[in-house]
Amino acid sequence: MDILLSGYTGLGNFVLKTPMLQAFKHIFPEANIDFICGNDPAVAELAALQPSLIRKIHWLPNNATWQTKMQFFKSQILPLQYKAIILPFDAQPNFLLVGSYMAKIPLRIAHKPVYTNKRTLFARAIQQFFTIFWPTALVPLSKNRHETLLNMDLLTVLLPKLGQSAAAIPPILPTSIKFANAIELLEGYGLTLKQYIVLQPCAANGEAIVKTWHPHNFAQLINKLQTQFGQYKIVLVGSAGDRNAALQTLLPLLSNPQDIVNTMGETNINQLLNLLQYARLVVCHDSGVMHFADALATPLLALYGPTDHTRTRPLRPSSHTLVAQGEWCNAMGYFALTEADLAAKGVSYQPLQSLSVEMVFEKIIPFLRAK
Repeated sequence: MDILLSGYTGLGNFVLKTPMLQAFKHIFPEANIDFICGNDPAVAELAALQPSLIRKIHWLPNNATWQTKMQFFKSQILPLQYKAIILPFDAQPNFLLVGSYMAKIPLRIAHKPVYTNKRTLFARAIQQFFTIFWPTALVPLSKNRHETLLNMDLLTVLLPKLGQSAAAIPPILPTSIKFANAIELLEGYGLTLKQYIVLQPCAANGEAIVKTWHPHNFAQLINKLQTQFGQYKIVLVGSAGDRNAALQTLLPLLSNPQDIVNTMGETNINQLLNLLQYARLVVCHDSGVMHFADALATPLLALYGPTDHTRTRPLRPSSHTLVAQGEWCNAMGYFALTEADLAAKGVSYQPLQSLSVEMVFEKIIPFLRAK
């Protein structure tokens, strides 16, 4: 009994699916979950590090032609005879829905979409058309519900259709991800276990997006940390685009930039996970890095602004959040707006401006003084 899971999503969203995947494997240890993705190679890389949860990864670029996509479903997916396909709310491209019919997958389990704008309405109209004629179970996307539970709702609906009671679902497990140990990476950067702090000062490949703290604030925070907790090295993580942005906006403001370990643009997913696992503390935005640190149970301080804190917040006891207040607090709650919507309104760093450097620094101190 093989199941196909849509993975056209972000890194953090994948992490938030791991409790559902663990529960499915607990109930059906001999069954297989395969993963189809094609929007971000890093998501495929992360999925490949989870062989106990994901058997096979199909790579189908979302920018391929429709002809290429439909041929892929006929030649690559149809022969595998999947029993069902799972389509979470964050991973529902229309070509995948159509392709599932081409591949003769008999059952679709999908979150019922939330209609937020005309563009979404048009895209979802196509989905609704097909669900009228082919078996598709639409699962409510409940408000004020954490994303791990929203994903578990899909499993609750799927199980009876596979001849299993939903009562078989085990207690909700925390998010969890695996990686290959690469402790030598720390030595290469001159780092010691639990003697460094990881910061994520940029996001979206260096673009100034609405859920980031201002680089000037990060610069002041780093200067304070180096002055008062100089025994801990500062490690910056991010993409190559983040690195370019930091070189322009952040590093020129630092008192001792030569003491910073800048890994942005230098690490793959497995190396990043190693850096996060052995850190004393991670300070970041609502991002994939945040969900990685939470899943690894590394002490975490997450800075929240306009994103949906109820749905995406880290849940482990080792994780803490600071939520900005003001006009844009939770502006993206329950899919009301997107980052692009806020950017179109002229919003940039304003949502997190109520979080002062002193507030963040005071929140960090207990992490660094604890034995």
